[in-house]
Amino acid sequence: MKNRKILYGTFALAFVAGISFYLGSRYAAPRVDAIPVANAQEEFLRDADFSLFWEAIRVIKSKYFNANEVTDEELLYGAIHGAFEALDDPYSGFFEPSDAKKFREDLSGSFGGIGAEIGTRSGDIVIVAPLKDTPAERAGLVAGDRILQVDETPTKG
Repeated sequence: MKNRKILYGTFALAFVAGISFYLGSRYAAPRVDAIPVANAQEEFLRDADFSLFWEAIRVIKSKYFNANEVTDEELLYGAIHGAFEALDDPYSGFFEPSDAKKFREDLSGSFGGIGAEIGTRSGDIVIVAPLKDTPAERAGLVAGDRILQVDETPTKG
């Protein structure tokens, strides 16, 4: 539940940042030395100098050989993706609006199978988290458990 709250919070922050970037790039002068602060929540941007960022966007729009095929939206999403990549945190990321909608739909749907999020570690299938009130939880599976075989079939690799 905590991870879900963090994910939703991250998505909300990315969405607000994305809208701010879009509006700024759409309606601001081509060269901006600072971003005006709208409220206390954006206080962290007061000392940020975005002139290099805006200059890079200007160069892309004016000199990139295929600039007419790159939309403002693609540049916006790329910038947001890059900001999250800079965190070097596997639990932080940005969903583009269409992907975020699909993600929300997937979460609101029903789950099948044993009822556990699984991943791989060192070639083994590992339980990331059993879902509440599912066969995985009732069987006592916990995060970190390795699934070594299913029936008589090894899962390694």
